[in-house]
Amino acid sequence: MGQTKRFFRRLLLSVYYRKLWVQLAVILFLVVTIPVGLLGLLLTHTSFEAFNRQLLERHKEVVTRAAQEVSLYLNTSREVLASAALVLQIIPANARKQGNVLVDLALKYPFIIRAYTVDKEGKKIAGSDLTRENRPQIQQDILAAVSRDGFFISPVGLTAEYVPYLTIAVPINEKFNGSGALIAEVSLRGAWSTIDRIALDVTGRAFVVTDEGVLAAHQDKKKILRQEDLRGEADVSLALAGISGTMQLDDKEGKRCLSAYAPISGTKWAIVIRQDYSEAYRLFRKMRLQSWIIILISELASILVSIVLARRLVKPLKILASTTQRIASGDFNQKIDIRKSDEIGDLIRAFNDMADKLKESRLQNRLSAMGEITARITHEFKNSLSALKPFIRSLPRKSNDKRFIETFYSVGTEEIASWERMLKELADFSVSEELTLGQVDAGELIEKTIALMRRKLDEKRIEVFTHLPDKPVVIMADAQKLQQVLVNLILNAFFAMSAKGVLSISAAVFNLHSNLQPETLEIRVSDNGVGIPADKLDKIFEPFHTTNSQGMGLGLSISRKIIQQHGGDITVGSTLLTGSVFIIRLPLGQVETSQ
Repeated sequence: MGQTKRFFRRLLLSVYYRKLWVQLAVILFLVVTIPVGLLGLLLTHTSFEAFNRQLLERHKEVVTRAAQEVSLYLNTSREVLASAALVLQIIPANARKQGNVLVDLALKYPFIIRAYTVDKEGKKIAGSDLTRENRPQIQQDILAAVSRDGFFISPVGLTAEYVPYLTIAVPINEKFNGSGALIAEVSLRGAWSTIDRIALDVTGRAFVVTDEGVLAAHQDKKKILRQEDLRGEADVSLALAGISGTMQLDDKEGKRCLSAYAPISGTKWAIVIRQDYSEAYRLFRKMRLQSWIIILISELASILVSIVLARRLVKPLKILASTTQRIASGDFNQKIDIRKSDEIGDLIRAFNDMADKLKESRLQNRLSAMGEITARITHEFKNSLSALKPFIRSLPRKSNDKRFIETFYSVGTEEIASWERMLKELADFSVSEELTLGQVDAGELIEKTIALMRRKLDEKRIEVFTHLPDKPVVIMADAQKLQQVLVNLILNAFFAMSAKGVLSISAAVFNLHSNLQPETLEIRVSDNGVGIPADKLDKIFEPFHTTNSQGMGLGLSISRKIIQQHGGDITVGSTLLTGSVFIIRLPLGQVETSQ
């Protein structure tokens, strides 16, 4: 499991760091998509707060208006009775006269089912109907409430015809000096109709509770008849305490509700409107779903635009890279068609100008190189002819001189070898041969090269030290070409050192950059020679550049070319009068043959 995670992590990092369009797409994604998502969350939260505030205000406004309507209905009944009581104050306790007033009262106000007056003992004096019914005990209770509160209102009752009503009583005299009370049975049909009309969508319904928490009005009339006690409900308790507001709660049936409640002015009653929570917020859920769909579409669009834009931005750079590779391979007739007027267009135009100048420079460099080669060849041949010329002139006279002939043979052989070496360097420099790859043990190759150069090194009695891995280090390489590089480096060290110099060659395997890079073989060739001046270090690998009088100055240039063909690199470090070190780095993985 751990290896799988590391593999995918390496793969992801490899793709991210090696693909510019992926980096640009990720950056655009982070710059655009994440802010859009955060903005969506913020807007959703803000819209919910606004919707919730508006919804609660709407419910509070509805319940307040409903409370006012119920209060108006009840207070109207109370005011009508109070006005009638003022009339009755000036009429003596005469049953006939009071009866006429009460009949007129019942006829004028249809919501009064019947009205009657009682004396201070609770005995009926007169009524709006012909009944002689007298209930002293009940009337005494009403008189006690009127004496205490100045007003009496009973729980909801039903007439024989199932008409809901309230019993309301007011004193005939405000000081209640024994004049008795006016009692009326007031129909609640109008109030119930008002409550039944109050609706919020489908489930939002209103109900009224008395000061004892008993239902006085409700859409479900059975609940009224059962006299359900709702004092334990939080919204009912707050409303009866004279507080208006809104809240969320679970009703007795376990349903989540949004409740708005308010006291009914002029009474100790309260009105409550409850609506199913899911219905109340259904519009918001719909709005939120639509918002998230829009945000999701925006996110997908931003991702798509990020990818398309990133690839579009990178496309000219890929064309530029491929064209650069073709120019690097020697085809200087490359041009990039430019249609852009932005910074990338400026870059491509500058690249085209550079390609034209490189083409001109290449021609000049070729002419210069040919002149350099000609001068080098001329110089080498001139030196060789200068060495051979005296022998050739003396040959007719000394053809029988054995010592002369031996010297002439030695000098001639050496000069011919120098010519062969010069021609081989020119061939290696001018022709790119395909590598012949095979498994090569680096330590074994180094030891063979040292053995090959042992005789040359012994001329100056140079001491050689090696530091090689204990185990074989096998790389895919061209053994002959790598040996040629090592020979060139050893010869450079040979010419840089005096007698009894020290040559050190080491090899080691390590990881150069990170776990994403292959393991690297590093070969170091160092000497304690005269060193290389600092101003010549940058040019040491250039063709025809040499710090000694031997050769044409192509050895290091050819060596770098071979190492680069193997996918590696070669660097140099040097301190004047102390020595130099050449460092070769080669990847241990399979390499592709470079041309």
